[in-house]
Amino acid sequence: MGIWQSTHGTDNALSLINLALMTGHIGRKGTGLNPLRGQNNVQGTSDAGVMPWHYPGYQLVDDEKAAQKFEKAWHIEPGGLSRVRGLTTTEILSSVGPGGVHSLYIMGENPMMSEPNLNNTRREMEALEFIVAQDLFINESGAYADVFLPSAAFAEKDGTFTNTDRRVQRVRQAIPPRGQARHHHGGGDDRQPDQPGEHWTSTSLPRSRYLTGRRRAGARGHMPGLEFPALQLEDP
Repeated sequence: MGIWQSTHGTDNALSLINLALMTGHIGRKGTGLNPLRGQNNVQGTSDAGVMPWHYPGYQLVDDEKAAQKFEKAWHIEPGGLSRVRGLTTTEILSSVGPGGVHSLYIMGENPMMSEPNLNNTRREMEALEFIVAQDLFINESGAYADVFLPSAAFAEKDGTFTNTDRRVQRVRQAIPPRGQARHHHGGGDDRQPDQPGEHWTSTSLPRSRYLTGRRRAGARGHMPGLEFPALQLEDP
């Protein structure tokens, strides 16, 4: 997993892929690459569109047709969504300064541990004018926050987790959030924790082959999970 957390993380990954292809370690039993994700549900959040260059279902932000679909689905005026790809985590911190990034909202991340050059990261964090951190605990990055928001843990909310093998598993709330902790999907409103399905449907539309499977797994509550692609809600 640490191979990604480098200034040349993408190059490292491509080199391993090329090496596997050159040596024939692909497409046969006992071969192949398994790039483990660093935290649980990283795959699910990627599918949901949290990357800065795509909407839910990997529909690119600079694709005019995709942008128009989401403007219509989210009731945004034509042209209201930016067609410019956003910055990655490393690019965000590198852009701190005059004419660049002035504030940061950190949700469930810890750049002071995950960024490749922590000396630079420290200087960039200190240069920010305002930082909000939302997490379970105050970590290394949260120590720089001007405002810290307590977040609900996985057992304190409903939702889904997606594995690398494309299996979507339903997660049900086991205990109520402690103290003043809130759900990520609740934000600053009073949305109840038993309504994540409605929130998911509204944010993920227009749905794709990836998202239909997530929606059905969440709606039906399959114990063993459901593998996507599932093009229709009725698909097995």
